[in-house]
Amino acid sequence: MYLQNDLTAIAPGPLAPHLDVRLRSMAARESRAQASSYRFSAASIGAAITAGETADSLRAFLTGISLTGLPQPLAYVIERTAAEHGRVRVTADAQSHLTRVMTDDETLLRSMEVDQSLRSIALTRTDDELVSHVSADVVFWALTDAHYPRGGG
Repeated sequence: MYLQNDLTAIAPGPLAPHLDVRLRSMAARESRAQASSYRFSAASIGAAITAGETADSLRAFLTGISLTGLPQPLAYVIERTAAEHGRVRVTADAQSHLTRVMTDDETLLRSMEVDQSLRSIALTRTDDELVSHVSADVVFWALTDAHYPRGGG
């Protein structure tokens, strides 16, 4: 496997199925022929982290299958995505029937509060969080679509 600076990976021949499956959990397969190619992105790395990977497990796996080492641009995307992942938490409060959006980052909280792209989920500020009467899954996907660094709740 050749990891490249442009956030792609090239497998010169067929990968063992367990390697292919794991690689596709963190990168999108772009082509499948004699040489398969995969593309990494912050979104694909974020999905892998959501599924249980860590920055350490991603680095260890990729370093273990790479013939070229871990390129600095890919290492950067892994570190940055892992650091931002879960900064915004979305939870459903069964008692109040509200969805709560929490973060320790006051600037991020203010940004979400005034973000016009989130008007449809009607976020309202309470003391240290935002709340919505919209279901948690709809709020989660609205934040995802708006590119906020969210995690599960």
